Amino acid sequence: MQDYREIMEKKSLMIQKIKPALVGQKIAIGGLISGIQKFVTKNGRLMLFTKLEDWANKIEIVVFPNILEKNPDIWREDNIIIVQGKVSQRNGTLSVICDGAREFLINGKRT
Repeated sequence: MQDYREIMEKKSLMIQKIKPALVGQKIAIGGLISGIQKFVTKNGRLMLFTKLEDWANKIEIVVFPNILEKNPDIWREDNIIIVQGKVSQRNGTLSVICDGAREFLINGKRT
């Protein structure tokens, strides 16, 4: 990921810059998926709690079923993605509620 740091910083906010003052605001962040927890809703649909990390920090990304079903293939460990979403805070911990995501591509190629 280090090779892509400069490009990533131009396209997204670094995780360390996500602060409580941003709660409720839409942002874009990029990073590597370093962990995935699957959860089945009471309606029987799959949702995810993923860990996204950049060079120095990690944050939880909450992926609800409607977002997951639009593009399930990108949600895999070690994939580098850009996430759009809204900053949320629960029990003092910041997270991002995903509104959309795409793979991080350079010159049309997967990273």
